Amino acid sequence: MPSGKGRTMNIVCLLIFLYAPHHHHRLGPYTLPAEAKITIGKPHTDPNDAQDAMICPSFHLNEYEVREMFRTYHLLKPGELHDNYSFPSCRIEGNIVVKNQRFYWIARPGNTLDTDWPDGKPKMLGGVPSENPADY
Repeated sequence: MPSGKGRTMNIVCLLIFLYAPHHHHRLGPYTLPAEAKITIGKPHTDPNDAQDAMICPSFHLNEYEVREMFRTYHLLKPGELHDNYSFPSCRIEGNIVVKNQRFYWIARPGNTLDTDWPDGKPKMLGGVPSENPADY
């Protein structure tokens, strides 16, 4: 078995490899694959809701933003939506097609995302908690 400088160098390289960040391992369970086809609908707003009139006109999404939501949002626990997120009635709906399977998503300005990706079961995901959920 070799000893000395060569062996020490191999151990150091192995340790660096083991502890170096691997970005592909950081992907969340809801990350969309690169081949996913994303459809983004027009914003839906309730014209009779004064709250929607204030918040929703500036709510728009592009494909990058939708992918980021899926990559970074987490599954909400019971009570978390009510305690930490605003839930305005305005929304943007869309679809995802992966390997000829269609999934839905609905995004709201309060950093929430309803979806059935990737297993076909409805679920609510959330990003950074809304600033003042009680204001909504």
